[in-house]
Amino acid sequence: MKPGILNLTGASRCCPPAPAGAAGARVCDPQHVPSLASVAINLPPNPFNGLLRLAEHHSRVSVRLRPNPTRRPFGTEFWSLKFEVSRLRGGFTLLELLITIALIAGLAALLLPALARAKDKSRAVQCTANLRQWGLAMHMYADDFDDYLPRRGQGVQTLALINRPSDWFNALPPYFTKPAYEDLVADGQKPAAGDHDVFICPDATDPGGTYFLPYGMNMNLSTWNLPEPVKFFAVVQPDLVVAIGEAPGPYASTYPSAQAYSIIARHAGRLNLLFLAGEVQAFSGSYVGCGVGDPGCPDVRWLTGTASDAQAKNY
Repeated sequence: MKPGILNLTGASRCCPPAPAGAAGARVCDPQHVPSLASVAINLPPNPFNGLLRLAEHHSRVSVRLRPNPTRRPFGTEFWSLKFEVSRLRGGFTLLELLITIALIAGLAALLLPALARAKDKSRAVQCTANLRQWGLAMHMYADDFDDYLPRRGQGVQTLALINRPSDWFNALPPYFTKPAYEDLVADGQKPAAGDHDVFICPDATDPGGTYFLPYGMNMNLSTWNLPEPVKFFAVVQPDLVVAIGEAPGPYASTYPSAQAYSIIARHAGRLNLLFLAGEVQAFSGSYVGCGVGDPGCPDVRWLTGTASDAQAKNY
């Protein structure tokens, strides 16, 4: 197949003479263009009028432009481009259609799992961002309240009391300009699964219940059985002690356990944990005891070194 040569300011071996008034340019008839032709064009200093004129007369021609810089004598005012022209046919043969469908199916089989993994990863990242906000709010609360931490809320019971101002889900939201959970419920704006909200893990599903909190405070931290909340400085190694973790939803607090309030791994078998010092890390659910109990990991601690540890054996 011989390549066709088109010169917008000269002659063409594959194109008839230009129509009257075309200022010397030649315009290719699609019927004269080979099914796949390489066309070299010398364009004047302002080539866009020529390109537009070419496009207007070749609505059935597919054009792919490729830069082709060449050395020219000093002062030459012409550009050099190469492109391919392929004549578009009226339709596909059955064989071509089947091959196209097979190629699309193959690409989909390759791309869809990767897209799903990317989507899962983005949801895990959003969950991490939510926990970081809770961590910042907890530190600001401690700064404002003489180093005291908020209360954990209820423990092993499903959440029923939402009107205590010092519980974490009421005390912390104002620090990121959000109403307390109690006020959200009263206004009919209770966060729900699927909401883009700091209360909601993007992968969380609601198992049912009166209230839904996919994050829970460490059940052994700042408990209600103590006469006053725990102070931040009283916690031993706060960089290793969990403050908030991913929880099943019906509970205000959580803990590694065989019970229904146990921490839960939502992100491909992993979960995010906020540590009291402010760092968020992801761990395998099996490593931290999801649905089993606290394995006593040296880098993930639920015991705080305070008086509340005496009750931890009951969780």
